[in-house]
Amino acid sequence: MSDIAMKFRSSLDVEEYCDVELKLKSGSLLKCHSVVLLMNSDFFRGRLQSRWTTKETPTIDCTMFPDDIVEHLVKFMYGIHCPLHMSNIHDTIQCCDYFGASELLDKCVQLLIDGISCDNVFTILLISESFSLLSVKNKCFEFIDCNMENLLCNSEGFFTLPLALIVQIISRDTLSVHEELLFDHLILWVEQQTVNLEPIREKLSGHIRFLMYLTVLNLLMFKELRSMLFQGVLQQGMMFW
Repeated sequence: MSDIAMKFRSSLDVEEYCDVELKLKSGSLLKCHSVVLLMNSDFFRGRLQSRWTTKETPTIDCTMFPDDIVEHLVKFMYGIHCPLHMSNIHDTIQCCDYFGASELLDKCVQLLIDGISCDNVFTILLISESFSLLSVKNKCFEFIDCNMENLLCNSEGFFTLPLALIVQIISRDTLSVHEELLFDHLILWVEQQTVNLEPIREKLSGHIRFLMYLTVLNLLMFKELRSMLFQGVLQQGMMFW
């Protein structure tokens, strides 16, 4: 049986039988086979499904992404192995999202999940939030739950997070961290903000268990002090009587 995939890959290398061109950011043209593109991408399917009505070779603008990212995407569609790297994962995901390349996107998601570590968990969390990658986001939260103290003491990534993610982290019941340590770092995070701080404090305060502990402690101390004072007044009154 003829290996059609191998023939397409060989034809791509020598630009044989190519019937569509992708204009890259550098200005060069990447010649491809439309049938491969439309079978692997929602974007190209929409752009190329009616191309049979014309004899002209269509040129599709792909200048919004770096050349190597688009080339990587095309090679993946042809079944050519191209290793993924954390260094360009953001651009790759953005490219997959734009062109509707779900299979490569799944590879990126798995790379992010497998690559979570103390060095990059906050960076990956930001990526997951940017592209609504819920499975990646949940894995980041689970990792943070178990490693928060180490992350706070050895990573500056915490201070790069937006308020919404900070609130989501500290409001988790599964978060394991010394509350005073977390409180100290939240103070440092707030001090780095340049916007109106009052709304930030309001959103954070309801989730800081250290503050809740202090509030309860102060309330108990107040009740105890009030009781002691009340007993003292009674004793003085009895002595006077």
